[in-house]
Amino acid sequence: MTEKHTLFELPEAAPDHLYALLRNAARGYKCFLALRVALDAGIFERLQKGGRPDALAACLGLDPQILEGLCALLVEEGLLDERGGKLFTSDDARTYLVPDSPLYQGAVLENIDETFALWGRLWRALKQGPLNPFEEGLFGGAFLPALAAETLAGEAQRTAALVSAVPGFSQVREVLDLGGGHGLYALALCARNPDLQAEIMDLDQVRPVAEANMLRFGAKRVRFTSGDVFHSDLGTDRDAVLLFYNPGGKRFDLLERIHACLAPGGIFVSKHAFYSENEGSKDPLVDLEWRMTAFPGVSKGPNVYRFQGDLCYEAYRAELESRFEILADHGPEAFAAPNVGKFGDRLDSRLIVARKR
Repeated sequence: MTEKHTLFELPEAAPDHLYALLRNAARGYKCFLALRVALDAGIFERLQKGGRPDALAACLGLDPQILEGLCALLVEEGLLDERGGKLFTSDDARTYLVPDSPLYQGAVLENIDETFALWGRLWRALKQGPLNPFEEGLFGGAFLPALAAETLAGEAQRTAALVSAVPGFSQVREVLDLGGGHGLYALALCARNPDLQAEIMDLDQVRPVAEANMLRFGAKRVRFTSGDVFHSDLGTDRDAVLLFYNPGGKRFDLLERIHACLAPGGIFVSKHAFYSENEGSKDPLVDLEWRMTAFPGVSKGPNVYRFQGDLCYEAYRAELESRFEILADHGPEAFAAPNVGKFGDRLDSRLIVARKR
């Protein structure tokens, strides 16, 4: 359309699609900021037994009109309930947004906020290439706690149930959780089996998170060992090995190391976001986030959770079947939480349980 006719003719392309995209982006970001402020203000904690907005404003020293608007939004989003002129924390918010809840998701919100800082540097990355996240200070300390919080919201429990149900797993007496990070999978398995012990092996910098969870859940049969899954001694005659969401965890050489450390009949449990042969993007938005950073010495592929040397799903299964008996192969619908549009999403991961021949 020329400038001359703009005032007389409707646009050839209606703005509906663009405006829907902008509305979803603007509303989502604003709702996120409102939720973070509500957490910081302690609104969900304060309203567990109910209260009036004016009394809450006076108690917290907040502007009553703005607080009233914030609470109205939280009611609309299902995080507060309104009954008899009072506001109450909803069941969902009480479960996930009150700090003393064991399933508190505050770290997830903090981690999402950290990713916003990364996206704020998209123009710089586009001009200069992938950013070094350590030099840029892009990631704070919320990533691993966020993964732990997400895992506790159902995945650790479902995973432990699926693994424990595998024939022969009840006879396992010790499990090695390679790159176990927060340690919650090992803890969940031990909680289901009073005779099971676990060793979490990971880099020393994640020890505080794992040991905090061990203390939190009173895990006396779980220990942490500092180590690198690609170079450290994995031992021999292991009963069982877990390898979940590990960078480089889909490589042939690591499969060989795990096979060698297991006893005959030992059980290997693998969970990763696999790519089928010739598969492209699983999520362009998360792929873009993935491409914006580069860790020194790590050869990343173009799609999220892809690394140089990875086996595709079909090749990984074939390698497993040449050395192991496949006992179970579950898709994400059996264990994973919903995706939230960031690095850490499970996408279409698979949980594979196999027994060494």
